[in-house]
Amino acid sequence: MSISEALKSKLVLIVEDDPLVAEGMSLQFRKLGFDTIQTIGTLEECADILENTTPGLAILDFHLQRGQTSEHLADT
Repeated sequence: MSISEALKSKLVLIVEDDPLVAEGMSLQFRKLGFDTIQTIGTLEECADILENTTPGLAILDFHLQRGQTSEHLADT
């Protein structure tokens, strides 16, 4: 199955608090041909981005630092 060019041009938002995991995921999406990838590690950063941007695809780490979860982001 191929990934559409329209999806590849959209923002891929990776919410991951482990920098090594976030970088690995980012590299994989780049290999698949995605152009715009943003990795963030906190809910606060995510809230700032989602105020102004709608990602085409979001990858969410459920368990974040300080006991936070990304559960409510999935509903956004």
